[in-house]
Amino acid sequence: MMNKEGKINEIIAQYLKRPKFKPNEIKAAIEKQLNIKIDKAALKNRIKSLKLH
Repeated sequence: MMNKEGKINEIIAQYLKRPKFKPNEIKAAIEKQLNIKIDKAALKNRIKSLKLH
């Protein structure tokens, strides 16, 4: 079983494959699937770091 960090990264990665996405969509998907609250600034930083890889 993957931890929450891995699941969050997986959800973000799925959205990064799409041509267009909004950070709010990713935030909503994470909060809905994992039933947790995530800070928008933290989410943006995570998206940036995943884009670099």
